[in-house]
Formats: sequence, structure tokens, C-alpha cells
Amino acid sequence: MASEAVTRRSANYHPTVWDHTSIQSISSAFSEEQHGDRREQLKSEVKSLLEPTETQDPSGLLKNIDSIRRLGVGYHFEKEIKAALQHLCDVHGNQTQKDLHETALRFRLLRQYGFNVSSDIFNSFKDKEGNFKLSLAADVKGLLSLYEASYLGFDGEDNLDEAKSFSALHLKAAVGGKDISIDEGLKREVERALDLPLHWRAERLEVRSSIDAYEEEEEKNLALLELAKLDFNILQTIYHKELKELARWWRELELDEKLSFARDRLAESYLWGVTTCPEPQHSDSRKVLGKLVALLSVLDDVYDLYASIDEVELLTKASERWDLKVLGELPHFMKLCYLAVFNFINEIAYLALKKHGLDATEILKDEWIVMCKSKLVEAKWYHEGHKPTLEEHMNNAWASLGLVPALLMTYLALDIQLTKEIINMMRQKSRIIYWASVIHRLTNDVGTGPSELERGDVQPALHCHMNEKGVEEEAAREHINSLLNQAWKKLNKECAVATDVPRALIDASVNLARATHFFYKDGDGFGVSDGKTKEHIASLLVHPIPI
Repeated sequence: MASEAVTRRSANYHPTVWDHTSIQSISSAFSEEQHGDRREQLKSEVKSLLEPTETQDPSGLLKNIDSIRRLGVGYHFEKEIKAALQHLCDVHGNQTQKDLHETALRFRLLRQYGFNVSSDIFNSFKDKEGNFKLSLAADVKGLLSLYEASYLGFDGEDNLDEAKSFSALHLKAAVGGKDISIDEGLKREVERALDLPLHWRAERLEVRSSIDAYEEEEEKNLALLELAKLDFNILQTIYHKELKELARWWRELELDEKLSFARDRLAESYLWGVTTCPEPQHSDSRKVLGKLVALLSVLDDVYDLYASIDEVELLTKASERWDLKVLGELPHFMKLCYLAVFNFINEIAYLALKKHGLDATEILKDEWIVMCKSKLVEAKWYHEGHKPTLEEHMNNAWASLGLVPALLMTYLALDIQLTKEIINMMRQKSRIIYWASVIHRLTNDVGTGPSELERGDVQPALHCHMNEKGVEEEAAREHINSLLNQAWKKLNKECAVATDVPRALIDASVNLARATHFFYKDGDGFGVSDGKTKEHIASLLVHPIPI
């Protein structure tokens, strides 16, 4: 089949705003060598904030833990934080709960750190009829903490669903009415929470705004503030070096030049890596995920836009054979894509062999083939004009995203000890990757749906439900949001029961789900020009915080 006879589609993607030259020009004066000693001094001072005593007010200790986490330096104090939370459980665990803010904050932090804490802790704030007391409506700070805590709920915890509805109702009234007076800082925090709860936000992308907010607090700890700023800048320097390395890799591939129909989004791709594995020791995981997302973007555009159905069937069969001999059977543009992917997966397999002594070639190849087959299904639906039901769409689309190979590659590149048994358990027994994929799929569909529909792609989840049930967009959006909430509850539970899984794997999975909300909550913040994404790349990866 002559490629000239094929009608090629284009999404008319805008050129990258982060080209090779602009990335290589990034510089920083905050290196580990220059500022590491000062950071160690500050860490020693901040560590004292986490030392519990028998007479200490638990609310102060909880506030310190929360501030340290939000300011992005919690990874320095993981042992101290867990010890402090254990102390709170041992000393104050059975006391009657009177303060809503303290109770909700304790619940949220304990759940985040894997402690077994019951949602019955909130029963003391209910009346005789089992409803939350209306007198709580005036406690905006407590309501905000209750609202944030409710998002750590599991499926079947009805009291947390009630807490979410109750707190959201009265928080909206507080920021929108005149009956309750709240300061501007708290008001901004409430509005942000109602827009997107803390548990769903990409933690690393929140650090800079958290530092700005903490600096305005009257009772701030100056050592903690300086540590947060200095640590942010030191990590930024590490990110600089990694992004420059990836830019050189991307330039050598020349996919952005040879496949001009596809998205050129290297900096945005690397941002996925930073949000998923922000700690300095996980450099390999950040780079692996950044490379993978850049390649997946090209592959998506091959399957969804540029290639004919005969060509994508050819590419899928070539992936199943996993042999360079198939190159001669592929169109030129597919040869480039196939060889780039083939070399990359072998690179990850070699990395896994070095790091963990694991031969992961078959695992990575098999999951890649599953993803390609799912993409082929979607391509056939488009060319046949098939409108899938929501169930059909989700059964296929959770795999077509590529989160399974993405997370497996991320795991294999982590700077921890891994065994083949752990990897196989995450693939076959745990549902963590599945629910993270469902979250990604639903959020992605809502964000990219309008642009995809405009160019005639397979309909996303929202419109699958509208077509299937004959409902308006508002009702369909409400249904998709309910599915999203349910998926988060399932993911929360899976993470809580996965006690034999290294915490780094759980954190990476949840962080990748959170990153999806950042990129797609208000539209396509990855493929389409998006000021929010550009601003976050600049603040997180380019501009240091003045100290």
C-alpha cells in the first residue's frame, strides 16, 4: 500500500515552548556541594519539631508534621514522622475527640502513613440522630480539615461520604456568604480544596505555593522555612541536570523533526517524572518516565491520528513479534518509532538487570504488547465508526493509556531493592496499577475529550455515557465524577492493605494518578498550549526561590 494514498490527519499541535536551546540555557547557583552543609544544619534544627514528649500538645506536633510534608521536606524525616505518629497513637489514641481540626488532621496523616485508623473517630462530632452537628458550620478550619480527610476514605465508609457532603456544603456557604468571617488565607485554602482536594493534588507541584503561604504565617518556624526554600532550590538543580540530559537524548532521536505530526513535549513529559518520583535518589525513575511519556505521545499520535488502519495493524503485529527483522515491513515513519521504542525498552531491561539483578525483558515486552493491542482496538472503533458503551470503553481504555508499562518501568528504575516476586505481585495480584489507570483514564477523558471529539477521535468516557444513556452533559459529568471518586476509594484501600509492598512503589503509583489531575483537570494541559503547565515548569524547574 502506498503511503501517498493514505489520508493523514493532524491535530495541529503547537510547537514546543521548551526547545533544546531554552532547556540547555537553564542554570542555577544552588548545588549540593555549595549548600549541602547549611541544609544539614537546618535539618538538625527542624528535627527537633518532631520530637514528641509526654506533655506535648498533640495539635502542635500534628501541625509540624503537616507543615514539613507540605513544604516538601518530609522525605528527610520519614523515620521521625512515623515515630511521632506512633507516639500520638500510643499516648492519645483513646482520648475523647473534641477538636474537629485536630481530629481530622490526625486521621488524614495517619492514613497517609499507612496506620490503621478507623473513620469512627468522627462519631463524637455527630448528634443523637447520627448527623454531623450543625454547630460545626462555624468552624471553617475544622470543616476544611474534615473535607480533606474525607478523601482518604475507603469504599463502604459511609460516614466519610457524609463528612464530605456536610463539609463541602458548609465550606461553600462560608466562602460565598457573609454570615461567617474568615481571613483571606483560609478562604484561598478553602477555595483551592473545593476545586481539587489535597489528596488528589500532585504534591511536588504544591511545594512552591505552600512555601509562599507558610511565609505569611505569623507562627512560622524560620529554620523550617529556610530549609524548605534551600531544599527546593537544591532539588531544582538536580532536575535541571536531568532535563538537560533528556533534551540531548530527545535531540539525538530526532523524532520531533522526522515525525512532525506528533507532539513534541519533552519538558512536560519530564514533569510527569518529577511529580511521580520527586525525591533526589530516584533520578533514574524520573528520567525513565520522562522518556517514556515522550515516546508514548508519539505512539499515541501514530495510532490515533496519522496512520491508516492497515498501518497500525502492521505496527501492532510487529510489536508482537518483537524482532528488528520486521523493520523492512514497516513504513519509514513507523520504523523510527518502532526502533526508538525497541531500544528504550531494552535500555530499561538492562537498567533493571544492573539495579536489581532482574531479567525484566519479557515482562516489559508483554505489557507493551497488551497496550498496543488496546490502542489497535480504539483505532478500529474509529475507522469503523463504532460508538462503544462506557463499559466497553473503560474495559479497553484503562490499558491503552500505557500506565501499566509506565509504572512497571518506574518501579524497576527506583533506587530500592526489588524482587521479581514483588513486580509480578504488582502486575497480577495487586489492583493498585489498575485503579491508578482508571483514575488516569477518567480524568484524561474529561480533559482531552472536547479536542478529541472535534477531530473525530473515538469518544471519551463522558460522551460514551451520554450516547448510551441519552443524558445531557451535566448528568454525564456527574456520573463520571462519581466513578472517579469510587476509583480513588478503591485505590486508597488497595494501598492500605499492600503492607508487603515497598512504600516507594505505592507512592509512585498514587503520585502518577495525582499528576493526571494536574494535567487534565481543566483541559488538555499536556498536548495543548496551557499556561498553567508552562508556569509550573518554570517555577519548579527553572526559577529558584529567593533566599
